[in-house]
Amino acid sequence: MERRVLEAIIYEREPPIARIILNRVDKANTKDAVLVTEVDGCLHEADRDREIKVVILKANGKGFCGGHVARWDPDENPYPDFGNTFEDLYKGTADLFLWPTLYLWEFPKPTISQIHGYCMGGGIYLGLLTDFCVASEDAYFQMPLAQSLASRAGTP
Repeated sequence: MERRVLEAIIYEREPPIARIILNRVDKANTKDAVLVTEVDGCLHEADRDREIKVVILKANGKGFCGGHVARWDPDENPYPDFGNTFEDLYKGTADLFLWPTLYLWEFPKPTISQIHGYCMGGGIYLGLLTDFCVASEDAYFQMPLAQSLASRAGTP
């Protein structure tokens, strides 16, 4: 088995299986620019590798993925500066989040997510856009943003 430890993930290649393991344990495996870019890069690598027939997406730590990074210290920014115009912002966010998400969804080889613990927010896309999702008994899924979008449903 080949094993490569990157900044935010671990890539394991054991033909015919490739494993992409989220490894930001101290940050609840939250999605930042580095994690998204590394997952996307390893998916492209697995796609080009003729010996790889299936990709398993899993995580180290207490849960699968805590979603997008929502808070950070003033001296750090987990996302690049996309620019000042709407067009720049749209293109930057689409390049970083939309296209990698669609690539996972349309990935030409079978994909399996192995979910344990929390799978929240933007992490739901990583967990549920695979061809198969295997969830442990302690797995739970939550979309915090959706709760704030609910209508008042007639309440005063």
